[in-house]
Amino acid sequence: MVGSARARTGRLRDRPGEPALEICVALAADGVLRPGQRLHLPRHDRGLLTGRLAVDEHSDWDFHWTTTPPPVQPNEQPVVRLTDADLPALAALVDEAFPSSTSRPGDPRVADWYGIRAGDRLVACGADRSQGDLGFVAGLTVAPDQRGRGLGASLTAGMTRALLARHDTVGLGVYTHNVGAARLYRRLGYTFTLPLSSIRLA
Repeated sequence: MVGSARARTGRLRDRPGEPALEICVALAADGVLRPGQRLHLPRHDRGLLTGRLAVDEHSDWDFHWTTTPPPVQPNEQPVVRLTDADLPALAALVDEAFPSSTSRPGDPRVADWYGIRAGDRLVACGADRSQGDLGFVAGLTVAPDQRGRGLGASLTAGMTRALLARHDTVGLGVYTHNVGAARLYRRLGYTFTLPLSSIRLA
C-alpha cells in the first residue's frame, strides 16, 4: 500500500440549473490507495496526489455530457445493438482500429455493444458503459478504411439517443489532444464539460 485516502465525493455543475454529476476521487471501496490503481480526479486537484505519491502514468481528458438528443446527421447510418454472434467481428474491429481501447469484448463494465454494418461487415462499434443514473458512451471505433464518411457521427448520435431513452444524462470522455473528436461531440450536443485527469499509481 502506498497510503490511504478518504473517498471524497463532490457535486460538480458546469452551469447553474444543469444536472449535477458526482465524481468520486478515491475509487477504492476501502479508501486505500494501492500500486497500479487508477484514479480519476478534477484536473485542478491533480497536484494534490501527484506531488505526494509515485505516479506511473498520467493523462488529461475531458468529460462531456448532454441531456438532449442530438440532431439527425447528414447521411446518418443505422446503429444496431450487437449480439453474442457479433463478438468475433467486434474483437477483430477493436484490435485493428483501436488496439489501445480500454473497452473490449468481455469487459464486465460494458452493458451492451452497438455498431454499424456495411452489408455483412461490422465497420463501427461503441460500448455502453452506463452506471447507475448516468449513461456513458465509450470505445467509439471506426474501421480505418471507413473513416471520413460520417460513421463516427452516426454511431455517437445513435448511441446517445438509445442511452437517453433510459438515462436523463449521457456522457463520454475524450483526451484533450483529440480536438476533432471534441468538436464533433459539441456539435452533437455534448456542450457541458468537466476537465479531468487520470493517474495510475506506481
